[in-house]
Amino acid sequence: MNLPTIFAPIKINLALHVGPPKPDGYHPVDTLCVFPAIGDILSYDPEGDMALDFGGRYGAELAEHALASNLVFKAFALLDELPRGRFFLMKETPIASGVGAGTADGAAAMLLLNDVLELGFSAHELVERSLGLGADGPVCMASQISGGGLWRAERIGERLTWMGQVEPQAIVVANPGMAVSTGRVFRRFDADAPAVLSPTAASRGQKLTAIVAESRNDLEASALAEAREIAALKQRLAEQPGAQVVRMSGSGATCYALHTSLSSAERACRVLEADGLWAQAAPLLSGQATGLGS
Repeated sequence: MNLPTIFAPIKINLALHVGPPKPDGYHPVDTLCVFPAIGDILSYDPEGDMALDFGGRYGAELAEHALASNLVFKAFALLDELPRGRFFLMKETPIASGVGAGTADGAAAMLLLNDVLELGFSAHELVERSLGLGADGPVCMASQISGGGLWRAERIGERLTWMGQVEPQAIVVANPGMAVSTGRVFRRFDADAPAVLSPTAASRGQKLTAIVAESRNDLEASALAEAREIAALKQRLAEQPGAQVVRMSGSGATCYALHTSLSSAERACRVLEADGLWAQAAPLLSGQATGLGS
């Protein structure tokens, strides 16, 4: 039986500027995100017994966590629905790795449920409700609806701006084989008395390599203090022929390198895999304007 299926691409932060926490504990951000053809695959059987089954490289690891905390299940509540049916998640991306994979899975679940159960939510409503998945929810939802592209997310992630289609670009994404606690990274960041949020300076049509070169990931220093392996991974990525710019994504520990070509990205990926790292090479998803965001 062919079940309704959706691809949930990971999120890569080209820039991540973060301000000090507000009284409610949330951090204002200004982030620029792209989405490679790397991610998890989610299927849904509306007639099946209520469950969430796992497969893929990281499926067994994810199955050890409480199912009630999985963002795929949270999709029901965010759409005002009681849980029903059976999900199957091919989990091919590392857990707690700074690329919003769990959030992307939750957004994919919302899209599947809205379509299969004919709930009738508009694209704008889905983006608005996806903030319940976390700060990455709106940008992950918008990217899945638009098929990728370059997106800017501000405030606590709910203010989106479509920055345009992505130029043809290859990327290598790699993880040192460890989870990094987002909460611990933010606590270290707060302990250093962060400055007032400074905006990113990207413009439509700007080359992605220039965006990375002219911006920062404000969480990188705190993540490095949690996991020294990140620095070694960045160095390994930078050493590969064809690598243009290298940066950590999100709160870590996953890092990436934009490459001159897909062939050079694939060669670098093979080298990193030989080192025992999780690594993937892929093109970025170009996206198309959908009227979402400003």
